[in-house]
Amino acid sequence: MRLADGTTLAADYVIVNADALYALDELIEPTRAPDHDLSCSGFVLLLGVSRDYPQIQHHNIFFSADYPAEFRAIFDLHVPAPDPTIYVAATCRADPQHAPAGMLNLFVLVNAPATGRVDWPREAQAYRDLIVRRLEAYGLADLGASIVTEQILTPADLGALTNARRGALYGPASHGLQAAFLRPGNQPKGLRGLALVGGATHPGGGIPLVLLSGKAGATWALESLEKNRR
Repeated sequence: MRLADGTTLAADYVIVNADALYALDELIEPTRAPDHDLSCSGFVLLLGVSRDYPQIQHHNIFFSADYPAEFRAIFDLHVPAPDPTIYVAATCRADPQHAPAGMLNLFVLVNAPATGRVDWPREAQAYRDLIVRRLEAYGLADLGASIVTEQILTPADLGALTNARRGALYGPASHGLQAAFLRPGNQPKGLRGLALVGGATHPGGGIPLVLLSGKAGATWALESLEKNRR
């Protein structure tokens, strides 16, 4: 391995949990990541709210009235859905220290298109306002007026923070019956002693599948070490 400062390190086995497409294109030479349709990204609001909403639990989902239209907007038109499904987490329900008494910390997430067509620096505030209005319509009265601190994370921000290609949360899209098998493999061909793990590689995104990829990488590393000892 060669570090950013030029230092080189010998390793029996390397596990890479960076975004697989980024790793194949930028970190591992001469391998190149194949082209893929990308999964959706996310639009995130981190909100500190100066009041409590008793109906809000730790995990909450407010579904779109037209789920197919939501995904047509994201994957066909590549624009934010005007009626998105909204996930809201209030971790202070499990740990009261996460928010002052009588207040809420809200993690708000909606699916959004990977970067490309949308000018997020220009569109972020308007989409934030739409989501807040939707939550108010779902029963969180005067939410906008109750927000005392907030941070917005757009697909562009997520891409910049994590090196995920175009901010895609799950790497290649899971379209079609063979999609899981067309993702970048955990052990790229021609690169012995290396494993790719995480949501952008096999078997897919989401905590259970990501943990399975990490387990596979650790298993192969231990097996490689054992072989080197023989």
